[in-house]
Amino acid sequence: MNHVYTVTFIIQYENTKDNFLIGFFSSYKKAKEIRKYYSENVIGFKDNPEGYYEIEKIKINAKKIETDKKFYYVNGWNENEYGDEIDIVISDLFEDPNEAKIFLKHYPKEFKRQYWIITGCNIDKCYWEEGFLPYN
Repeated sequence: MNHVYTVTFIIQYENTKDNFLIGFFSSYKKAKEIRKYYSENVIGFKDNPEGYYEIEKIKINAKKIETDKKFYYVNGWNENEYGDEIDIVISDLFEDPNEAKIFLKHYPKEFKRQYWIITGCNIDKCYWEEGFLPYN
């Protein structure tokens, strides 16, 4: 079984927190490089010293990790009274979208969430490349 690494930036506010999934990366080293790059160069990420990064290891159900190939994952979350996404969970990555659909039938039994979606992604592709405008 292969693994990839997610990089997520999290900002904690008084009543909620924002999660910015930066991407899925082929190695821990690559994930750390991306974290460093965003913290030093990308608007919003570099401007929020109270924010922090999480790097998590995720299983990928594929024989080979290919950066030009689309993979799929199941994403679940709740919403708080302000409409913010909270309690976010991400499944393993799947090569076949039908595997993700099968997984979706069982995942909500383990994690009770209001919303569920199957999302496609590429490995070593960054999201939020242009950054975001900080609230303060």
